[in-house]
Amino acid sequence: FALIRDRAVSAAILDEVADKYRDLLVVIEGTGLRISEAVRVPWGDLDLAGGRLRVSAGRTKGRTGGRRFVPLTEDVRVAILRQPYAEGGAAPIFAGLTD
Repeated sequence: FALIRDRAVSAAILDEVADKYRDLLVVIEGTGLRISEAVRVPWGDLDLAGGRLRVSAGRTKGRTGGRRFVPLTEDVRVAILRQPYAEGGAAPIFAGLTD
């Protein structure tokens, strides 16, 4: 599902996905994050003012975990903001999907 360039194909896939996973898939597609990274991104790594998300979970090929930033598209921003916020910033944005 990584970075589907055809919006019609992307929309068709999202139409078939269970509601609880839809926003997560929007984030994965819009950022290129791995599933394991996306489900562990904490609220504290979200920089709405800067329009970016810090990827600190996991390791990248260049071993830059914690220093990698991805831009937030409007679709990704909206999908993230639909999630229930957990005070303190340490809780994962998609906490309910890792149970």
